[in-house]
Amino acid sequence: MKKKTIPELSIDSRILYDQLVKLEIDDFISYAELGKLINRDVQDKARGNLNTARNMIRKTNGVVFGVVINEGLKRLKDEEIVGVGMRSVRLIGRASRRAMQSLICVKKFDKMPSDVQIKHNTMLSILGVMNAISKPKKIAFIEEKVAETRKKLPLAETLEFFSKKS
Repeated sequence: MKKKTIPELSIDSRILYDQLVKLEIDDFISYAELGKLINRDVQDKARGNLNTARNMIRKTNGVVFGVVINEGLKRLKDEEIVGVGMRSVRLIGRASRRAMQSLICVKKFDKMPSDVQIKHNTMLSILGVMNAISKPKKIAFIEEKVAETRKKLPLAETLEFFSKKS
């Protein structure tokens, strides 16, 4: 199988990237300003270009932008970047709960083919883990362990803590 190459940035994505990369920590740029640069609405038709530019800056420059809803983007300082992780964990927890609620709506589980039953139960298992570890008490427990060690915990050790503490 032939590997796909990463395409070059489109001109609009490159223009947005070039503008965003100039911003300093705590700087803000409005969607209107960004839209004027490429003569398109970056909240609508050119949203993909803006996302591409943001992703490229994050990957190549280690720069993260936060969204100021319906206004624009702000370059985040380190302390604010940590909040991105916490918001993501909360979103994952909510998304996993909603997905589990949908999966348990299956009416005729026994009538489904065996491979579909296996996928169903696999997804419920994985989503159950995500839901469980994203609860505030579990997060606080791991935060305690990290505070004790003063470092990131390896995956196996993190999972071990969850299996010990119910």
